[in-house]
Amino acid sequence: MVENKAIVFKSCPHGYPNSDNLRLETLSVDLDAVPAGGVILKNGVVSFDPYLRGRMRPAEINSYSPAFTLNSPIDSAGVSKVVKSDSPDFKEGDIVTGHVGMEEYTVVPKERLGGLRVLDNKEGFPLSYFLGILGMPGLTA
Repeated sequence: MVENKAIVFKSCPHGYPNSDNLRLETLSVDLDAVPAGGVILKNGVVSFDPYLRGRMRPAEINSYSPAFTLNSPIDSAGVSKVVKSDSPDFKEGDIVTGHVGMEEYTVVPKERLGGLRVLDNKEGFPLSYFLGILGMPGLTA
């Protein structure tokens, strides 16, 4: 087991979010417990976008994106490195992008691998570019 610092959704804010709503907590993760067909990622860069405020709501309120789960790490677009893999589509060392937890490590089961893609960064761009100009904001601009 290793420490896994995470930003955890603790309660729904009324007004601006504060430390009662989002807390930095130390969780743990077993890096040897790769889910069947899944991967474990070491997160490098994670995006904190304005739409995340709308996800800080009670789960029963419907919207275009799902509400965050209480007492779990919040998630967003990120760039990560595969540290363990039981998937033929991802090998250890691959740099990937997709939705990950705002935590040091994210365990991704086989069922959620469709949201990840291996980055082809032959140009050597900073990885943060893939969350901005070369990511969703750039593609939708």
